[in-house]
Order: sequence, then structure tokens, then C-alpha cells
Amino acid sequence: MIGRFRETADRRAIFGHPTLVAPPAGRARPTWLAEFRKQWMKYVETTERLGKRLDDALGEYHELVSTRTRQLDRQMEKIDELILQRYFLGQ
Repeated sequence: MIGRFRETADRRAIFGHPTLVAPPAGRARPTWLAEFRKQWMKYVETTERLGKRLDDALGEYHELVSTRTRQLDRQMEKIDELILQRYFLGQ
């Protein structure tokens, strides 16, 4: 992609559009390019943070569904056993 942009920039410079050519050594890039890079880095950092939060939330959800559900099922089995013993078997 960058190579294609540079090719296009070189062609335009040849045909009278010198503003798209990379600046000579020692000269700064256009401020809009620096601003875009800055905004891009913020975007990447924000999406990575959000992705980590989503992964953490998903991990907690899986723990809740698996571990906690099994523990509660065990307790429900004990309750069912007590109900069966007391009310249906007369013990």
C-alpha cells in the first residue's frame, strides 16, 4: 500500500504535483500526517484496552457459567436429596 502511494506520489511529482513527494532529508513531514499517526496510535491503544477488558469479562463469564454452576448444581442435588428423604421416604 505504501509502495503504491509512493509510486503515485513520484508520478505526480513528475507531472507537476510536487506536494505529494516525500520531503527531503532534514525536513519535517506535513503536520496532517503527524496528526493522523497520533490519532491512529490512540485508536490502536484504545481498541487494545477494550479488547483486554472484553477478554477479562468473557473469562469471568465462563468462570461463572462453568465453576459456579457446577458448585450450585452440587448444592441443589443435596437439597433434592433432603427433600426426597424427608417428604417422600418419610425419614
